[in-house]
Amino acid sequence: MSGIHGEEPAGPNAIAKQIDFLGNLGKKVPVVIIPLCNPSGYVRDWRYADGKTLGQGESVGDSEHYLLNKEGTGPIREKPVCPEAAALTAYVLGEVKRYPPLLVVDLHEDKVMEGIAKHSYVYLDRRDGLSGFIGEEVKKILEEAGLPTVKEGKTAFGERVVEGIVCDGSGGTMGSVDELFTAKKIWVEGKMVDGPGVVGGLVVETPVLGVPLERRVRAQEGVVRAIENFLEFKG
Repeated sequence: MSGIHGEEPAGPNAIAKQIDFLGNLGKKVPVVIIPLCNPSGYVRDWRYADGKTLGQGESVGDSEHYLLNKEGTGPIREKPVCPEAAALTAYVLGEVKRYPPLLVVDLHEDKVMEGIAKHSYVYLDRRDGLSGFIGEEVKKILEEAGLPTVKEGKTAFGERVVEGIVCDGSGGTMGSVDELFTAKKIWVEGKMVDGPGVVGGLVVETPVLGVPLERRVRAQEGVVRAIENFLEFKG
């Protein structure tokens, strides 16, 4: 999936360029593609569908109406933050039932991280097993595309990046659709139920500031084409 934030165009463009590859991959294993989650924001170069700035707008990927609060007694938020978030997250849960996911890849970009312009990074649940393998492979792809990963720093949300990877939860929950995919328990229709619990969860962040779109798209294309290798992991 890609295009949750409208001012992050590399992912949707990479998927468009690799649509034939994904179609052929879909002949081997079911592939669900959500290539442009926020078309309104994409067209207007807005982060959110409503045009508000970082930290003030309503993300179309917000999943807090399904994610458990700290006490596990209900959802973080009683209702979806916006109609787009309600539609996208409902669609995601519906597709998860039809096609239990082995791997989820969410293509993003970073427009605000300070001090490490032209660098990239990834989110992983852990550094071993499938996640660790994917993380190392993606780092190689980004490096080869001319987007070296962050050695050490912090994201705009305060999460620690170490050797190009965020996976320690230092920024706390962001209520994202990525957390919905990996959640073992969620809140649906007034009760706690099993969540998707995806083990292979990856979020890719390529830099926007000072980096041509063409280079960012090329890097994201490399990640898309590597999906087949990720699915063949035998570790």
